[in-house]
Amino acid sequence: MTQRDSFLSEKVRSLIYLDTSPSASHSSNYQISKPVPIISKAHENFCFEDIYQFCRNSHIYLQESPSGIELNGFLWLLYPKEWYDLIHIHPFKQIDIRELLLWMTMDIERSLGNILFSMKIKIPNLLKDILQDARLREFIGDVNAEILTSLMGSPDTLNIRNILWHGFVSFDELHHAYVSATILVVQSIGHEILKKNLNLLQRPFSLNLDRCLKFPLRLFEHFELDTSDEDCILIVNRILYLYSLKKYDLALLNLLPYLESILRRHFTRVNNCPERLLTAESDQFYTTFEEIFSSEISHSGDTAELNRMRDYLGDPLLEFYYDILILPDGPRLRDRLSHGEFQIFSKSDSEAYRISLILLLKSIFEPHVFHTYRSIFHPFALLFQKVSEATGEILRKGRVNVEHSLPEYIINYSCLFRPKHEYELVRLLNQIADALKSSAILMNENVSLTTLKMENKTLRSRQRSTAQNMFSLIDSLKISQMKTLSYILLVFGNRNLPDINLKNIKSILSIHLNIKTWVKVSENKWDRVESALRELEELMSSV
Repeated sequence: MTQRDSFLSEKVRSLIYLDTSPSASHSSNYQISKPVPIISKAHENFCFEDIYQFCRNSHIYLQESPSGIELNGFLWLLYPKEWYDLIHIHPFKQIDIRELLLWMTMDIERSLGNILFSMKIKIPNLLKDILQDARLREFIGDVNAEILTSLMGSPDTLNIRNILWHGFVSFDELHHAYVSATILVVQSIGHEILKKNLNLLQRPFSLNLDRCLKFPLRLFEHFELDTSDEDCILIVNRILYLYSLKKYDLALLNLLPYLESILRRHFTRVNNCPERLLTAESDQFYTTFEEIFSSEISHSGDTAELNRMRDYLGDPLLEFYYDILILPDGPRLRDRLSHGEFQIFSKSDSEAYRISLILLLKSIFEPHVFHTYRSIFHPFALLFQKVSEATGEILRKGRVNVEHSLPEYIINYSCLFRPKHEYELVRLLNQIADALKSSAILMNENVSLTTLKMENKTLRSRQRSTAQNMFSLIDSLKISQMKTLSYILLVFGNRNLPDINLKNIKSILSIHLNIKTWVKVSENKWDRVESALRELEELMSSV
């Protein structure tokens, strides 16, 4: 391995280096019982050498006593069978250590969060904070929590999770003993949990992965990859091998850290900041996707300069990366996958994983295919989608594409690095469009049900009067809804003007939220709808 292949600083590389030679061994503070691995501690003092020796001893343990590893010790995890098979079916020495630790760390984080969820305790966002919860530490055993924290739970420790997921580790920089240690500590936790009386619940997985299915078909329908670049052939060949086995989830686990390492290389080159290529120390931040894609580069002393990655990648490709990795309404693949929010080892999500895998590979090796890409998950893009859907519901025509009939100054917008006031404005416009769509759906349901009852002559006298009020207002309501949609587009087209009155827009939103409630079958308050339409007409004529 050359220096070019490693993205670990000297300090971090020396910290995770594990000497497994006999001369390096010494007695450990952490003791592993047999045959079932329960970890105990001889004394309270802590040093890194204790963790190193625990890893060495764990590796020896698994070589000598694999029968001590039981399936029930993994049952608290998301994927117990996959953990068990590493020992008894598919020896983990035959698999890339990075790949193993990637899915192990995501499983551990999600499963620890499930313990807190089962205990009705608020779950912190980060693994390092989860491991600091006193009630969790007591439940899983303080020694087990201490070892996990030392391995992967803090920037001040080995920090294996973060240096893996952010693409700093090369294939030969981590020893299999780290996998062995992880297996034993989760076994020890599992046996601690078996002693406790807790109904362990699993939180539902995020549904955002399905949003990968919304990317344009033209981007991924043809897939051939040239892997002649020797610098990437090992990891890319592994990815393509997993792709050939239809293990798209594991292929994506390998690809995401690799993608970040590649983009970090480009970032440091175009911005002439080679010092950001390597891992940061514990008191500094890593250069991750968020900074790589940001508009400016921050320096010490509160200074900043323009980030040249926008010029290097081009707006279409940068919008794609924002869509798939950053924006909250998109898949946000790396964040949600690394924190265990997406399910792996499941055929149900294989198509979403396949599509995202192809898209990200093409972004590296065939970036030209994105030259006409436009964001589909940015709030600006979502607004047009919602206006189209609302128009279709109001006119009862399904989804109507409104962009074809709009002037260029409205639809020719840029999504990147917009001022904050525009986001607040568009957030309100999105909420109005949502309210319009919902009220149109509820109104149409009410009309259909009332019409059926009228045909069957099952309406009582008061209900017939309400129905007459409703039918007399339908056209006026639809006209008002369509005017509001036109108003949304007009405001969006002039969003950069300083005199846009947010107070009026909030009032329009409030009126449509009320209308959405009043048109329900269970409400049928059409006198209030009529008053609201008059108020809306006055309000919109004044803006």
